[in-house]
Amino acid sequence: MAIPLRTDLRSLLTLGRIVQLCDAAGDQPVSNNAVLEASPGGTDSRELREDLQTLDADGHVSIDERLSGAWSVKPTNSGRTAWARVEESRNSPRDRRRQMRDEFLMWLYDELENGLAPTAEDFLSTDASFMGLTYTQEDLARTGEWLLERGFIRGPGAWGRPYPIHPEITAKGQLYVEEERSVHESPASVGSTTFHNTVNGPAMLAQNSQHVIQNQNVNAWKDDARSLADAVVQLAHVIPDGKNLAGPATELRAEIDGDARPTRVRELVDSIVKALSTGAGGALGGALVTQAAALLGTLP
Repeated sequence: MAIPLRTDLRSLLTLGRIVQLCDAAGDQPVSNNAVLEASPGGTDSRELREDLQTLDADGHVSIDERLSGAWSVKPTNSGRTAWARVEESRNSPRDRRRQMRDEFLMWLYDELENGLAPTAEDFLSTDASFMGLTYTQEDLARTGEWLLERGFIRGPGAWGRPYPIHPEITAKGQLYVEEERSVHESPASVGSTTFHNTVNGPAMLAQNSQHVIQNQNVNAWKDDARSLADAVVQLAHVIPDGKNLAGPATELRAEIDGDARPTRVRELVDSIVKALSTGAGGALGGALVTQAAALLGTLP
């Protein structure tokens, strides 16, 4: 399941507030008290100090500390660029709903396991969010429809609703949650030997065994590779030393859109896994490692 960054995200949201406050002040530095007052309730000065230290170390802000203990802060050009990329991603319905699908399915699983009978709208009351932005009713409608069409949930709908009012999780949905798999991963065969035939055009396939599942994989792995490349590029834009990830991810996307050579794709995915395995990207980076490993298993 895709999990959003926590500590890193908190710092980036602090950066966003600093950018907005400085813009409102005519591109002038703002005080620590101003930033603290603009922060969500419950934020204390210690957390704010930690965020500023993180942003300063990444070169996203410039801090002017005074002997009195007060300070003023202003975003650097790097900080403004980083925040612009965060805003682009968090305002993207595609990115937001991609994460929401996993979160909704996991939430539904837990609710049903606890003997509850939730409505789909109950999910919105959990204050679940994507990069600090809460999900909308439109997000819920599109997410429920997507999960229903692909067999992860079931249940009757109502007039004007493309998703179940009281959703239930299917056996397929339960399996994905229990195996901690994203709904965007390619389905894996269970309890059978799989015979993969990879072709680049029309083909007649035959395998003389009743115990073999024929998988006509007409380069379907390309979609998974594109999704991985796009997700890694987005992550690279908002973390320190992101260029170590952006390079192979950009090459991977170009390779898929070009020759799509499986050997080259494998090399680039291995490079991405190696970079992410150092802890880059936190929890989200770990989720992308799992996604990359699944992709490697489907390459011809």
